[in-house]
Amino acid sequence: MNGTSTTAPASGSHAPSAKALQAWGAAHVATIQSLSDEASHLLGGAGSADQVKLACSALGSHAQAALSLPPPPDAATASQLQTGLADLSQLARDCAAAFATGDATASSRLIYEANQGTTALSQVIQTVNGAGRGTS
Repeated sequence: MNGTSTTAPASGSHAPSAKALQAWGAAHVATIQSLSDEASHLLGGAGSADQVKLACSALGSHAQAALSLPPPPDAATASQLQTGLADLSQLARDCAAAFATGDATASSRLIYEANQGTTALSQVIQTVNGAGRGTS
């Protein structure tokens, strides 16, 4: 049988189990979703210039904190998470710099970084939420 069912509990298995990915998700998906929402809200016009600057700073702090989360037990998902968090960290830095220098042309770069970061995080969430769905 060449299906996805396991025949023996391989102690040195390299592939993460769906259960391990689901367990990671149960512990961390809410944090990842919150970061994605925070980035979306920031670009949606978070208020006055001072409010946006505070939102940029908060996003940067939250993205840095998320970088210390244990990685998902799947290398591709872990890489996707790292990419999304790096994009949001860059967004926070560029946002703060744009306000400090008065760079009015920075908006397209900020939108790009936010879209890249939130897309990567959405893919992580979809992967984790879909873990185990293909097996009965």
